[in-house]
Amino acid sequence: MASNTTAKRLFGLNALVAWIGFGGQFLINLFDIIPYSQPDPTLLGHSAAGWPGAIGRIFDSMTYFTNWSNLVVCISLTALFLAPSRAGSIFTTLRNSGLFMITMTGILYHLLIAPYANPESWNALTSLFEHYITPVTTVAVWVIVGPRGRFTMRETLRIYALPLTWIAFRSEEHTSELQSHVRISYAVFCLK
Repeated sequence: MASNTTAKRLFGLNALVAWIGFGGQFLINLFDIIPYSQPDPTLLGHSAAGWPGAIGRIFDSMTYFTNWSNLVVCISLTALFLAPSRAGSIFTTLRNSGLFMITMTGILYHLLIAPYANPESWNALTSLFEHYITPVTTVAVWVIVGPRGRFTMRETLRIYALPLTWIAFRSEEHTSELQSHVRISYAVFCLK
């Protein structure tokens, strides 16, 4: 690994980039900065405008893999910034899961969703951070300063725990929607 100072700076930069994207999207949803009409109900139904719908909008935003992956990167890179030599099996799993998830987010968004997405206003900025800047920065920081060398076979299997939890969560949501006869107008495994 590079010097502790260099690693700390890069971990801090990576955490900052991730928090800008995730935090910006969180604030947009919390304060209803960019109201939008929802033709189809979301997990909690139609979210009311303003403060009454804040909890629903936040919960719904956390059903997107993009937000899960960015949040895991925010947490793990903030932890590395605070203690660059941090180790332990739970932290290693969190860091490696974040790396895996954010890489998937960047690649899949670019290949499958970006050609059809049209984010507007502040969403365009947060989308740029969540789908491009954070994934590229996270992989680059991992290549430059690590931490690497933590991928045992057991660890490789454990990094799938968070993505599989998300799939189970989303699958249950869509199973409920199918049973409630609500028209589904988006892909089952959307990344937003």
